[in-house]
Amino acid sequence: MKGYQIKKIVNKYYGVDLNSNCRSLKYMRPRQVAQYLCRLYTNLSYQQIAYLYGNTDHTTILNNIRKVESLWLKDIGVTRDLLIFETIFEGLGVKK
Repeated sequence: MKGYQIKKIVNKYYGVDLNSNCRSLKYMRPRQVAQYLCRLYTNLSYQQIAYLYGNTDHTTILNNIRKVESLWLKDIGVTRDLLIFETIFEGLGVKK
């Protein structure tokens, strides 16, 4: 799976513009989840993921991925969303 495909799927699911620079949770959490999924389901480096999401610094991507990892079992909404994406990707034949 390609990074832009993950971005498109996440964008459609949440209905927000993942390229937005807005820092409200409505935009930030979907962007973090998409970046986490890019790292999990592609071979993209942090730098490449940063480029995909508007040339942010690669350390921002690293922090966002760590944030999602820490929320995986703590935030029921994030857990639910990640399980839904896992099901979607499995249906498309994508492996971790």
